[in-house]
Amino acid sequence: MVIVAQWVRPHQKGKKANKARDPAVYLSRDLSGKTCRELGEHFGGITGPGITMKYNRVNNEMKQDRRLKGKLVRLKKPLVII
Repeated sequence: MVIVAQWVRPHQKGKKANKARDPAVYLSRDLSGKTCRELGEHFGGITGPGITMKYNRVNNEMKQDRRLKGKLVRLKKPLVII
């Protein structure tokens, strides 16, 4: 997950509505087992509560947008090892 985080860092701190980074935060939190604070460090210094807000935002968007949900499910499948 760290590699993904490095690819989608914004050019400036506090940049909002980063459509690539938010799903990466969602998947990282969902799959990594790391704390929000640890994930925030990998995503360019986002606070723990900031990670939670991004996670919740994507989670709520998935409830309304079936395409987004489908994309994230397809991305998640090869990352999950049973």
